[in-house]
Amino acid sequence: MLRRTYILDHDPKLKEQFDDKVTAVEENIIKTLTESEVPPKAIELIQKSGGWLAFSQSKTPLRWNALNADGETIVQSGTYADYARGILNALNPAAAATVNARTGEQVSIRDSKDRFVTEEKAKAKEFFTKMETDFKAQTESQKDTVKRLSDAYNAWVEKEVGSEDALKDLPVPEKATAAEKLEITAHNEQAKTLRDYVKAQAKTTSLEMYTELVHTAMKGKSSEAAIKSLTAKYEAAEKRAKELQEELDTVRKAGNSVAKPGSVNAGRDESAPVSKKSGQTVDDILSDLEKMVESKQNE
Repeated sequence: MLRRTYILDHDPKLKEQFDDKVTAVEENIIKTLTESEVPPKAIELIQKSGGWLAFSQSKTPLRWNALNADGETIVQSGTYADYARGILNALNPAAAATVNARTGEQVSIRDSKDRFVTEEKAKAKEFFTKMETDFKAQTESQKDTVKRLSDAYNAWVEKEVGSEDALKDLPVPEKATAAEKLEITAHNEQAKTLRDYVKAQAKTTSLEMYTELVHTAMKGKSSEAAIKSLTAKYEAAEKRAKELQEELDTVRKAGNSVAKPGSVNAGRDESAPVSKKSGQTVDDILSDLEKMVESKQNE
């Protein structure tokens, strides 16, 4: 019963259905009193007392100034309820009727709320039994949803493991060299790490685990961009090397057909491959090729 009472007291629908209506009626009463020139201090006292209905029923003692039949100011004693009756008597008939009608409306709303709450309290056991049943049904539904999603994810993982080369283990050939075995072993260890990581994401339920997953994905995307950039540079270098080789071949052919006396090309087979000096890098070779082409063009 106490649990049900607590729930009803904090039920927003119940507040909207009853309490908000009482508040709206109270605002209308205060508006009528204000327009009827009831003193502001009296209005303030009414509001502090919990509204007109509570004020007009209160037995709290009060002293106030009033005018007697001769127009003289006198001090009267009584209660809040007595003072409220004095206010109503001083109002014009229309305003007094409005206040009384609104007061009756408030009483009706509060009575309706009391009846509703009493009925709901009487059904407390039934209410909590239904709540428990609904909760269990919701929990089972959530479990079914989680299991269905987990099964679907695991099926996807198995499909990915079978289709992605990066996730597959490579066999070690019998005649593989030590270096090849080392490379294959490293690949298989990395593949196992990736498979374990992908499978583990089925248990990603907390915010911390989810943010870690996103962070890892971000690093992966960044690596992809870096690889694309390096690949583009490598392809551009290969293309440039090919162009320089073609230019060099053209110069060599021209030098073979017309060799100048005293030329370094005279008497030498220009079709012979250019030897790579010890310690030279690819960049050094490309630089030498460019210098050779430029020299030939200046002759």
